[in-house]
Amino acid sequence: MILYFDQELDEETLDDAEDALELAVLEPEEYREYARRLGDLRAYLGFTNRLGVGFATEGMFYWFDLEAPWYEELADMIEDLHMSSFPRSAAEPDEEDEDPPLGNFYSKN
Repeated sequence: MILYFDQELDEETLDDAEDALELAVLEPEEYREYARRLGDLRAYLGFTNRLGVGFATEGMFYWFDLEAPWYEELADMIEDLHMSSFPRSAAEPDEEDEDPPLGNFYSKN
């Protein structure tokens, strides 16, 4: 038996990316660049972005997966946008807070 999988870029995926862009905390120039790149990717609506083929033989299962380079770019953009939607303090802890865990609960006497 051979398993085959394919996935096309759909409107919902791009809409989700645009929603993530709206929630992201970005400088105006960064925002425009992401919006432009997402607009460019609309040209790929309906195109196949992922292929997968799998098969089993001699007790082993093999799976081959391939993504289009433009889809990898979209996935990276979505990840970046999700990460930038968190406040800086939650995404990157300050280096000034160097106290060890529970450091304030013990007496140094």
